[in-house]
Amino acid sequence: MIKLDKIDRKIIFELDQNARMTDTALSKKVGRSREAVRYRIKQLQQRGILTGFSTIVDLGKIGYQGYIIYLNLSGKSEQRDRFYDFLKSFDNLYWLGISEGSWDVGMIFFARSNIEFHKIKQRIISKFSKNIIKKEIGLIIDTLVFPKGYILPNTEKPVQLFFDVKNEKIDSTDIKILNILLNNARINVVDLAKRTKLTIDIVRGRMQKLKQKGIIVKYTVDIDYNVLDLQLFKVFLYFKELPEFQEKKLIQYCNKSRQVLTYVRQITPWDAEIHVMTKTFKEFNQLIREVKDEFADYLLDTESANVVEEHIYPAGKLLLP
Repeated sequence: MIKLDKIDRKIIFELDQNARMTDTALSKKVGRSREAVRYRIKQLQQRGILTGFSTIVDLGKIGYQGYIIYLNLSGKSEQRDRFYDFLKSFDNLYWLGISEGSWDVGMIFFARSNIEFHKIKQRIISKFSKNIIKKEIGLIIDTLVFPKGYILPNTEKPVQLFFDVKNEKIDSTDIKILNILLNNARINVVDLAKRTKLTIDIVRGRMQKLKQKGIIVKYTVDIDYNVLDLQLFKVFLYFKELPEFQEKKLIQYCNKSRQVLTYVRQITPWDAEIHVMTKTFKEFNQLIREVKDEFADYLLDTESANVVEEHIYPAGKLLLP
């Protein structure tokens, strides 16, 4: 197991808040020289802890709705791997998770209409119908992304995605910029201008407008939690009812917890999902018991899946507008 010291954690903490923070600003935050900070970041990358710097983009702001598919699969590992490779080819696949537990694989797709999503779903189901034992399909209402509290305690507010579906106008130039920033959030403006064949001023202006419109939500850091010997779980919550005051209490609980990464409201057989990062299965069970005790008057049941592999934008690019 790889361990992080206090300085490593501070660096990751700050990069999680803003991956585009300059080395100078970062060095002041963590109390080390720029050279020391650069060396630390390089070491974190070489050790496989930091796998990249990504940009959180809210596709809801440009007219896309989020859809969820969860599947239980049959077949050998080779057949499943072919299925996963097939899924990764979809440009509009936002998230792919391979897990053990309630579900074998989960997907989040984005489409501009129910018909568009239906065609995607039918393409997947028809091609691999022999391997699909069970499926559940749903609609995302919104997602709250909390700071990575398992690195350091954090009082920052979560960012909200997909809640307000709009049709903000973006063009091919914006798409060029977003597609580069998507998996390279720390790229400097000079290099970004060269790659997009734009001026530095245009790139800066476009990035600022995309942030103002809420399309660019956050620049963050990608961590391989497996290297840190951590475990990621999806927890599916079933409620008798969930009054607004009780949901606020649940969100406050998630925000205070160092283990909860996201809270997802959706139209599915379950009422909500939380994504949880823990050191051990025992720690995970303790959290679930705490949730059940805290919300005993409203919570009916929980299910869970241990995510062993996940991919964000596996195709490596965004949808075109």
